[in-house]
Amino acid sequence: MTDLLNSFVFVCFFNAFISIIFGALVYLKGKGKTNLLWFLMTINVLLWSLGLGLLVNSQSKIEATFYLRYIHYIGGVLIPVFFLHFVFSFLNIEKKHKRIIYGNYVIAAIFLVINFCGELAIVSPSKIPFKFYTELNTFYPLYTLWFFMCVFYAHLLLIGKYKHSKGLKKEQIKYQFLATIIGFGGGITTFFPVYDISIFPWGMYFIFLHTPIMAYAIIKHRLMNIKVVITRGTIFSLVYIPILGIPFGVAFVWENMLKGSLGERWWFVPVLTAVLIASLGPAVYSKLKEKAEWALFNQQKKYQQTLVDIGNQMVFAKDTDKLLSLITKTVSESVGVGFTSIFLWDKEKKSYILRK
Repeated sequence: MTDLLNSFVFVCFFNAFISIIFGALVYLKGKGKTNLLWFLMTINVLLWSLGLGLLVNSQSKIEATFYLRYIHYIGGVLIPVFFLHFVFSFLNIEKKHKRIIYGNYVIAAIFLVINFCGELAIVSPSKIPFKFYTELNTFYPLYTLWFFMCVFYAHLLLIGKYKHSKGLKKEQIKYQFLATIIGFGGGITTFFPVYDISIFPWGMYFIFLHTPIMAYAIIKHRLMNIKVVITRGTIFSLVYIPILGIPFGVAFVWENMLKGSLGERWWFVPVLTAVLIASLGPAVYSKLKEKAEWALFNQQKKYQQTLVDIGNQMVFAKDTDKLLSLITKTVSESVGVGFTSIFLWDKEKKSYILRK
């Protein structure tokens, strides 16, 4: 049972990390509203999955209750509303459904208050192999119903739009649907132990598969500039792996010492460490990204400058043959190609003629 618990905790942390990395990449692709909503959803997936991993391996009921209320179910409540809002924005139908969007944000706010009051869920030590797990409370069945309604409705919208879309948009919807159905399909299995259904939440082990599906869409359908994605992703990982890892390292190495000094409140130290380090992350990432992209696009900038220089010289060129010779020579030398030709439009023949 210990090995099963350890593997479950690991996959919770792994899913949290993968989710926020990919969410950040999508947001960095273009800081529009749709991308922002996806990023906000992945932040809540991070909270939900991370909170679940911490909850099931807690050492005391007080510790487990903290993880359940202030990490796990903050994410659990906000995931469906951000996902539904994202789908509305992604399908360009947000304006038509403002009441639904605002209404669900109000419902989410109510559930958050209920959660903080302890009326949504409590912790149970009897859900083997977990040390602690969610035990439903007064409003949990209503929360479950609302969660499934949001997710089901969002996927119905994707299916409906897919049937009437063409080209790139249709491909985007297809891969978006496949990725999220796998993600939510895996996450939904965590409801089983809550309702005392004797099925282990194996779906958690497959949630990460939504990432390669989206990565395939990026490469196959050119949904993003892959060089930019790889560069930004590498930098993001280098910056935020320490940010995520150091607090866990502090908790792992000094847990016993901190418990001896602070008792049940020992977790304040790694949490405070995470907050302090995280505040430095955006500034460090922004600086490194700027330098990396300057190096990445340096050659393209040189080509642009070459074209500007040619344009300036064209002003003084009166002979067509000399102008064509100037352009082909400059382009060949700058780009490093062995042969360059120019086609000019012939008004009389109404076709392009090879001139140089």
